[in-house]
Amino acid sequence: MKFVIHSKKRIALFLLLILLLFSFGIYIFLTSPSNNAVDMIFEVKLGDTVSDIAAGLKAADLIRNSTVFTFTAQLSGKSSRMVAGSYQIDAKMSVNTILNKMVTGDIVVNAYTLTIPEGTTINELAVLVGNTGVVTKTQFLNAVKTYQRVDAAHNVIYNLEGYLYPETYFLAKYMSADDIIDLLRAQFEKVMQEQIVFPQSCTLSRDEIITLASIIEKESQNDDERTLVASVFLNRLAIDMPLQSCATVQYILNEHKDILSIADTEIDSPYNTYLYPGLPPGPVANPSAAAIEAVLYPEISDYYYFVADTDGTHHFSKTYEEHMYWTNKIYGER
Repeated sequence: MKFVIHSKKRIALFLLLILLLFSFGIYIFLTSPSNNAVDMIFEVKLGDTVSDIAAGLKAADLIRNSTVFTFTAQLSGKSSRMVAGSYQIDAKMSVNTILNKMVTGDIVVNAYTLTIPEGTTINELAVLVGNTGVVTKTQFLNAVKTYQRVDAAHNVIYNLEGYLYPETYFLAKYMSADDIIDLLRAQFEKVMQEQIVFPQSCTLSRDEIITLASIIEKESQNDDERTLVASVFLNRLAIDMPLQSCATVQYILNEHKDILSIADTEIDSPYNTYLYPGLPPGPVANPSAAAIEAVLYPEISDYYYFVADTDGTHHFSKTYEEHMYWTNKIYGER
């Protein structure tokens, strides 16, 4: 009888040891560097709690698990000692390394903010990057021009147009133009994988989706109208009707015009959707997730026309006659 009890204790202790080793192994894995991480500047704001920081690190794929990060910080007594500032977080950093960096206040002194508005073009983006002082406009454009994207059409102006996600980034002084491109590209892929849900009914390719989304972004940044704008363009594509988008002509001109001239709409370019039916060779700007979703989940309508009002909203029409009524009402007889 004593032998049986003793054996049960030994088995229980053995199982407990296995459980502890297994739990320790999981903990080591969850505190190890994230496979999805890319080198980046991470911002800890004044007033951020350890949970806020953990959530931000997880959202940026810099850690594997936010709960484990919070637990480790609290267990080590570091949760209330983290210093606000901009930190250079490398892809190979573990949770403990990140915590030590934040507790010691090992901040990047020269951190530069790059804010990219939705619908920014590559040329506009190059100016914004140049303004940070990290690299020049020319250095950035040269790096963009040498970048190869396998699914890009041969006659696009920039392979990366549409694929550098509009967001706020923190850059370090030592970063190269290629580093900045990699950062923006990684964010684009992250949004596409984690935020965008592709319906099975969608027959457009990824490049066609981004191209149309970029046109929609330039035509309207009104959250209540994007899906209707998408509906108009998709209705036109369905009957091989030219899109006649001002945004595509403005892309050729490399400037914004409230009203295009007849000569503008007659520029011979594959991007000119007044002359050529279908989509242009590639995107004409870098669209937001909202514009991409508008392509995937458009409003169902019978509209084939829209015209911008003076307040930035649009009037949608089913017929050309109705469209001209609104055009003349807003802008006068032309």
